[in-house]
Amino acid sequence: MSNDGETNHGYLDFVESSPSLDYPNDRQERFITRQEDDFAILQGPPGTGKSLALAHALLRASYDRMNDGGSIRALVVAPSHRAVNAILKKVDEFKYTLMAEEGCDELDSLRLIRALSRDRGYSVPTKTDVERVNYNTEKSKVEDLKRDLEGQQQLSNWGAGADSFVIFGTPSGGNRIIKKAFDETIRPTFDLFAVDEASMMTVTDFLMSGSSTKDGARTLVVGDHRQLSPIQKHDWEREDRRTIRELVPYLSVMDLFRLLSGEDQFGDDEQFDEVEVPTSIEYPIDRLEITYRCDEEVARILRKLVYARDGVRYRSFTEDNPHLRGHRDPLAVNKTGNKALDTVLNPDCPISIIVHQDSESQQSNALEAGIVDSLITPIDRSEEDIGIITPHNAQRGRLIDSLGSKVGDGVVDTVDRFQGSERDVIILSSTVSDPDYIRREAEFILSPNRLNVALSRMKKKLIVIVSERLIEFIPSHSDDYDNARLWKMLFSEVSSSGDGGATLQGDVTDLLQNSVSPMPLDTGMEIFTVR
Repeated sequence: MSNDGETNHGYLDFVESSPSLDYPNDRQERFITRQEDDFAILQGPPGTGKSLALAHALLRASYDRMNDGGSIRALVVAPSHRAVNAILKKVDEFKYTLMAEEGCDELDSLRLIRALSRDRGYSVPTKTDVERVNYNTEKSKVEDLKRDLEGQQQLSNWGAGADSFVIFGTPSGGNRIIKKAFDETIRPTFDLFAVDEASMMTVTDFLMSGSSTKDGARTLVVGDHRQLSPIQKHDWEREDRRTIRELVPYLSVMDLFRLLSGEDQFGDDEQFDEVEVPTSIEYPIDRLEITYRCDEEVARILRKLVYARDGVRYRSFTEDNPHLRGHRDPLAVNKTGNKALDTVLNPDCPISIIVHQDSESQQSNALEAGIVDSLITPIDRSEEDIGIITPHNAQRGRLIDSLGSKVGDGVVDTVDRFQGSERDVIILSSTVSDPDYIRREAEFILSPNRLNVALSRMKKKLIVIVSERLIEFIPSHSDDYDNARLWKMLFSEVSSSGDGGATLQGDVTDLLQNSVSPMPLDTGMEIFTVR
């Protein structure tokens, strides 16, 4: 131990003593301390700190093994490079802080390794010496790693003798770095295997990246099945080869373990009655409930619309601690003198919905792009991070073109790309208003998981721009009906939170600072706000 003469510390003792780190809440701690379970599953709704819990779980497992004189070899995978970098950055931050503030020297010899297939495009700023290994071009590093994996000590500039490490990569990256080290073969290598953003990873990717774990290795699975699932191109509903369906390759990793745990509510209410599920194994699933991101009203709405189905009392941290409400920084926005704009941007109202009467737009919407342009101008963008979300790439392109230099890279993106991110202000351009197009693309447009992700990125302000046609849409297919209800329920919750009616009614041109083309024929508009 680094603290000579003192009682032997556990990992969480160092965390508790740190002035810079927040100690995990009860549910996070329960997951972190599940050291005896071969599998530990964590559902982390938006802003509940699932990455914090996973980072502490990884470091605690490493600390315990190294503090007992042993070593650890762990693999952490996530479905995208952005997600990989996010968990790597969190682990690196905690490791650095605990070493710098608390003298937790046991973590000093824990190597963090980023597996890469190319040199450019995946960099992330770190506080410790994270090793980056291009397994396609850096043969000497791969050879050094191979010798370390085989237990041989090295005296090289890269990894001088340390044999405890965590490798971070995508599923293919985690698989390829081991195959490169062992001449295209897979060997049992890892004591600990962790999956982040498991709702977006397929079972096949999970099995591929986990094929190099040792017998008895522990597996940590973290995600939220109420957010986006993997993109599947195959039409499994029409597949008549029963054998392949029984293997459930189309499930996300998160849903796989929920299925094995006996749960029966899946994304988009899909049921898997024909799948034979073993009942002899129990997989503990911890569920986080407190969001440290979303406002109380947004959390309340998402609890009622989404998370009550899982028995999760999703809520803002200020609901349990009302005295902390005053510590939230108000939205930095300039008064415009325009009644409509000032109503939408009112910093006392965390949610504003603009309902317009356009009925002709499909994958892009000039009217909504014009409204977004008008809304972002009064916001103090030196103080507030803005995120502009849309379901379609065509609208993303239109918004980027129309906003120009007003926004930087990454401000405007699709819902799928925003998963895992957060912003002070979120503006959702729902885009679609043509009823025939809504009907054709109902499964995509009305996806409750996609709407959940979009609504839950906010920290201070959520603005939703939506056509009346989308709210009122009635699907022709019964499978889409429950999904369509979510938009109706959202509108009902917001409109009933005020005086039962619109905060402001008028013409959509009241919001536009610049003309748009083409301008829809029906330009009525209502603004609903929640205080």
